[in-house]
Amino acid sequence: MKRLRGIAIVVAIWSAEALTWALQQVIYNSAAGQHTPLGDVLYPAFKAAGSWCLITLALIGFRVIPRLRDRPLPVVLGAHLALALFTSGIDVGIDFVLGRITGLMPLTGSFAAMYFRQSGFNIFIYALVVAVLHVLDASRIARARAVHAMALQGQLSEARLEVLKMQLQPHFLFNTLHAMASLVHDDPDAAERMILRLGDLLRAAVDQAGRPVISVAEEIDLLKAYLDIQQIRFRDRLLIALDVASAAERASVPNMILQPLVENAIKHGAARQLGSTRIGVAVRRSGEDLILEVSNTGDPTGVMAALVEGVGMRNTKARLAELYPGRHAFTMVLRPEGGALATIRIPFSLDQDDESPRPSGEERGEPVIAGRLSALREVAP
Repeated sequence: MKRLRGIAIVVAIWSAEALTWALQQVIYNSAAGQHTPLGDVLYPAFKAAGSWCLITLALIGFRVIPRLRDRPLPVVLGAHLALALFTSGIDVGIDFVLGRITGLMPLTGSFAAMYFRQSGFNIFIYALVVAVLHVLDASRIARARAVHAMALQGQLSEARLEVLKMQLQPHFLFNTLHAMASLVHDDPDAAERMILRLGDLLRAAVDQAGRPVISVAEEIDLLKAYLDIQQIRFRDRLLIALDVASAAERASVPNMILQPLVENAIKHGAARQLGSTRIGVAVRRSGEDLILEVSNTGDPTGVMAALVEGVGMRNTKARLAELYPGRHAFTMVLRPEGGALATIRIPFSLDQDDESPRPSGEERGEPVIAGRLSALREVAP
């Protein structure tokens, strides 16, 4: 089909050239007061166009331009000069034969005389055809290289994301194991529960491996497994509030993008305070953007600690820059009443791997408040 389309385009171009030349001759003869039979105008126009249409198709069919593409310049020029002289001979030969057979516009003189008389114009036409074919060939190569470059860029981005995930997972694992070690002697039962939940979390993370983005609902499920581990560690000192809008549950987000933010909020909240700490996680849609927020309560005296950017925060910034270059925002601010707020803004898009309807919050055994599937909830053992 593609080859037939190319042939049709070549035929259409040369037919248009023939009609343009014939129309020009008719207008010229009319202005000069001469009457020329229409056949005497159309015959030379379509004869020449037909000859060069066949020559053009032959140049394309035999892949003359691609075959000479990587040759040295003298070889290319020599080959084209030889082909120009050869195709000129073909054009003159067609003129000579048709002139003798049809009797239309009988040609006088020998073949050699006709050849030298028409060769200059024919070489010019050949050069023009070759120039157009060179431009089309260069354009095709440029498009192919652009597609290849995009594919390579996609592979490079995927490789970078995998490196970042590999960097994030050990960081999370080491921190969790360190928390377990502190409970092994003080509370063996709690340590055992934490180990079991860690196994569930790692199994879920493995199931999501190879997917740079997942749905918000899947991300929240991973986050809950992590929060269960932290809940065992801090008990009633840690309060969790999840506020996930139902309209955002099927949106796509980077895999495990919330975990390092929540880990950072706990590290600089519950881990440093004697009283309870409230960790808030909110996900909502705002126009064409998806907003993810993670906050914690700080020192009630209002004393604010400086923001600390660790491995998790640097990793989060790098992943966002890789997935949404120039189309994301990530901010962390200290709140006057204490605590900090981390906000991520990314383009809103539905997760392509999560098209099936998900069960409601009640079906998953979660409370539903104010029409939200994962409404604001306080969790404390």
